[in-house]
Amino acid sequence: MRLVARIFVFVSALLIILYGILPGLFRSESNFVAAYVVGRNFLAGIDPTLFYRFPDFQKLIDASGLSNRVLFFSPSTPAFIPLDSLLSIPPLVVSRFILAAISVTALVLLVHVTAKVARVSVRRSYSIFLASSFALAANFSQSQPFIILALLLVLGFYASSYHADGVAGAALGIIFPFKVFAAIPAILFLVSKKWKVFLYFVVTSLVLVGVTYLIVGESAVTYYLQRVFPFYLNGKVLNPFSVSYQTAWSFFRALFVYDATLNVHPLFDSVNAYTLAISIFKASVIVPPCYFFYKGIEKNDLRESLIAASFPVVFLSPTGTTSQIILLAPAIISLTEIAFETGRMKTARFILVLYAILCIPIYAALKTYMGVASPFLLYERFFLLLILYITYFFFQLHLVPKHLWVTRAVTTVVVIAAVSATLYFGDRPPVHHFPSPVTPVLSGTRLNAPAFSPGLNEGNLTYITFDSVSVNFVPYNVRVPNDKPYDCYAYVSDQTGESYAIGMIDGKENICYFRTESARAFFAGSSASVSRDGDWGSFLSNGKLYIVRLGSRQIFASDTLDFMPFKIVQAAFNFGRDNEITLVIDSLNGSQAVAKYNLAEEALATSPAPFHVSLVRGNSDDLYLTREERDSTSIWLVKNGTPPERLLAIHGNISDITVIRNHLYFSSDFGRGLNLPTIYEYLPQNPAALRE
Repeated sequence: MRLVARIFVFVSALLIILYGILPGLFRSESNFVAAYVVGRNFLAGIDPTLFYRFPDFQKLIDASGLSNRVLFFSPSTPAFIPLDSLLSIPPLVVSRFILAAISVTALVLLVHVTAKVARVSVRRSYSIFLASSFALAANFSQSQPFIILALLLVLGFYASSYHADGVAGAALGIIFPFKVFAAIPAILFLVSKKWKVFLYFVVTSLVLVGVTYLIVGESAVTYYLQRVFPFYLNGKVLNPFSVSYQTAWSFFRALFVYDATLNVHPLFDSVNAYTLAISIFKASVIVPPCYFFYKGIEKNDLRESLIAASFPVVFLSPTGTTSQIILLAPAIISLTEIAFETGRMKTARFILVLYAILCIPIYAALKTYMGVASPFLLYERFFLLLILYITYFFFQLHLVPKHLWVTRAVTTVVVIAAVSATLYFGDRPPVHHFPSPVTPVLSGTRLNAPAFSPGLNEGNLTYITFDSVSVNFVPYNVRVPNDKPYDCYAYVSDQTGESYAIGMIDGKENICYFRTESARAFFAGSSASVSRDGDWGSFLSNGKLYIVRLGSRQIFASDTLDFMPFKIVQAAFNFGRDNEITLVIDSLNGSQAVAKYNLAEEALATSPAPFHVSLVRGNSDDLYLTREERDSTSIWLVKNGTPPERLLAIHGNISDITVIRNHLYFSSDFGRGLNLPTIYEYLPQNPAALRE
């Protein structure tokens, strides 16, 4: 048995070094590239709210020239932005090496500090920690933040074991602005009457959040809290049905929530059933650990408390990934040591083997190579975690005197029921009533790809999405009734052979993306067609609007609006008026306004009308505006300079709007994952309200 253990330790360590650490020293991959681009653009003065918006962040990635991969948005909290800025100061390769070196150092310290908390030898701590070798080797790049945060978590419990409660609270407080899971052990310390830990946690968190607010700015922090964080807490990032998220949120959605493109055949279509199931689950992984955590504090055995806190930390991550399993490693070391001490060798080995297996994403092979579709098989890691949690629960029953088992069981059931009911009524999503139906247009086509920039092409509703193989924008068509031909979305190449996607309606509107091989430049403005020489285009840079004229082999750009005493936020060419463009501007006093500008006369066609705008779309006389509100995005219509009329509101983000034959089409992540838009159709009660 010792020989098997030694072979396992050697192979695991070799796996981590060869396939995780060494490539991670120099290889720049998704999350690191995203962080580097965030930092570099923040130092350049780019509005940090763009880091959370698709396709804006994708354009920043492409403009940087660091990656050809599709990276929809920055997954980091605002607190990461200042750190990303420091990360982006050295050259890319140097920065990557420094971060990897810091992570390896943190990994070594994590094992040693865990050995102190668990009261085991460093050798055994290393041996048990290597059970997570697959997660560290295959996901070392993504695991690095969790290694550092896990070190802070264990340091907090280590400090508390020596009654340094201020240090313990400060360690948890440092984690919180980056990952909110630190609130779980902090609250557990509070209910265990460790007031000082909680106080220092709150003070440290507030200081770091305040510093973040001052550095990053109000807009990014507010946007994250209102438009990103609620989606994250509900497990709705990108594809909320993806088995890559081995969580209760994804599993119960697969069972109970219908989606026309992502989950066509749920077991039982009921959002209420989903909400109830997830509420009971959350209560079940919160209540029992509270008791065991308190018992650990009572006995001054902080490893008991560490184990009790770690299970909710991992279970309550709504977008759990393989790299997050690292957070459970210190608890596994502590739990197996307790089992060894009490002579329960079989239980200790069972826990170790189970933990090693759940670090391996078997579900990916089942889905890819065996074509398995059943959620009861695909969510194997989620179920293995449940088995591990249940094993821990029964293992800890020795803490409860036998004559109190019935009383404790009844109390636990009642408390879980009460917490479940509270969570159920608190988790129900807001219901938005529309003045007329809003229906999804796409069904069963590109299941996991975002769809945006709706337009029309000879009777087809055309939209652009991503091809994950070629990593390019690709147009797709859906048939809709129409009696007027339009030119829309083509897929062409420039003189260098670099492909780019464009969109145009009647040859007047709208470039959505442009990239050249030589300069990696992008023009993400509001208008262009590149079907012939001399076509118009535009793009925004640092608050200035540049008008672009495209030649056969050249691109001419002129800063025609440089003299304007305000910053331009959005721009859109108006249908039917070649020389008129609609602007969303920041005036000198900082307020937003909407105005029309005549390119030929170089003068404002209309006076600015105050209105906070997220997206603008110009018709010959009408304007279509989107406005971000606390929990939704609304679409407004301005007809002939009249006051804006609110058409509808969607509980999600809107990235594009267009009008086709009195129907309003827009891209939104309503009902899907954050920044995974699909196309929706809105038919007003009064068709005359929308005009082409």
